[in-house]
Amino acid sequence: GMTLGYIGQPRDSMNEVWGRGRTLLLPGFAVAGIGGLIQVGAGFGWLPPVRTGSYGMLFLMLCVSLFLARHWTRTEADNVRKTAELEEARDLQLSLLPESPPQVEGLEFHFEMRTATEVGGDYYDHVEDPEQGLPAVVALGDATGHGSQAGMVVMATKGLFQTALADPDAGATLDRLSRALHGMRLERRNMALAVARFDCADECELAAAGMPPVFVHRAADDAVEEVLLGAPPLGTMRSHRYASRRLTLAPGDILLAMSDGLGEALDARGEPLGYEALAERLSEVAGRPLDEIAAAVFAAASTWSGGAAPADDQTVVLIRRVPA
Repeated sequence: GMTLGYIGQPRDSMNEVWGRGRTLLLPGFAVAGIGGLIQVGAGFGWLPPVRTGSYGMLFLMLCVSLFLARHWTRTEADNVRKTAELEEARDLQLSLLPESPPQVEGLEFHFEMRTATEVGGDYYDHVEDPEQGLPAVVALGDATGHGSQAGMVVMATKGLFQTALADPDAGATLDRLSRALHGMRLERRNMALAVARFDCADECELAAAGMPPVFVHRAADDAVEEVLLGAPPLGTMRSHRYASRRLTLAPGDILLAMSDGLGEALDARGEPLGYEALAERLSEVAGRPLDEIAAAVFAAASTWSGGAAPADDQTVVLIRRVPA
């Protein structure tokens, strides 16, 4: 049979709309139907001549108008409620982020996030020794889902991450977080996360779970290295050993980590920007302050997408070893 509905409206939603409006629509269809039958009977001479069909249709139009007015009012109320929930989710997301970067001698940091219209699940954080700065652990993550769904995963991850200094290495941090998130059974919601651990200013240990590549700009020869550690997001498997990679940072070297909202920014044809273009942009602006480098990376994604609002959160974490 044929199913009528709004364009793009799911059938379940239409059933819900019909359930709300049947007390108005059923009488309208019934009266219009009965009126039409009476007029047909009058046309065949079975009943006295009457114009009940016109009155029946008029009554149906009145019922439909009342239904649409009530449905519009409810839809507006739902939109107001959803907007309020979206703002609450955005406030929650931003409240979970640290207010300032780490204070570690020999290193400088810059964190920046640009949220999408529909709040995603991007998250960054750091913990360091309150007295000496080192060791320090920095994290960049992206939870599946949006709004409050992603917020639950981010809250759980943030609580677990606060004890990262006690872990022996970056891989062990991901192992611990993954086991804990899997045990929470968050209904297939998980967290992609990259972790950089510094036990000294000139050496970094990287571990990643389901995140885009990390890029390292080498100041000595103006070259960019790609570091990709392929592994499933946290919480997807009961037990998985996350590998880590140790990098040496020379004075002036820059580490760039990004969420996938940047590399997957789409142009008008639906083509993604890709991470190589962002690595090239890093090489072009590597000599600038970190906030200007972040602005250049965001601008590359914005230009590619024609200035459109991002469909997903976009986050940049930049770490530079202070030049000698």
